[in-house]
Amino acid sequence: MIDAKIDKAVFNLLDDLMTKNRDAVEGYSQASSNVSDMDLKETFISYAKRREAFVEEWKEEINNLGGDFTTGSSLASSVHRVWMEIASTFTGKEISFILKECLRGELVALNEYEEAAKNNFL
Repeated sequence: MIDAKIDKAVFNLLDDLMTKNRDAVEGYSQASSNVSDMDLKETFISYAKRREAFVEEWKEEINNLGGDFTTGSSLASSVHRVWMEIASTFTGKEISFILKECLRGELVALNEYEEAAKNNFL
């Protein structure tokens, strides 16, 4: 049997990954509203929908394992979105700025998934 502390750690890790995906949904939705290019707008909307699907998969997995999950976004992500909105005001919602921020978010997510994959209990 797995130790209760390990269970809690695994649930926290899964919940954190789910929250990161929820953050990405909000980030891509914001990015889509800040661009006028329809192809780019559709791409961001597509990425947001893909991340929404990931959130649902994480919820299902956590439920199947008998754990609890949070429903909000992270404070860091909320602060980052506010910063992006302020910065985009000064950059004129420049596409290169928005793309760089999206890429930065993806690299952070990749790193977090790589770290999570090192967890022996997943």
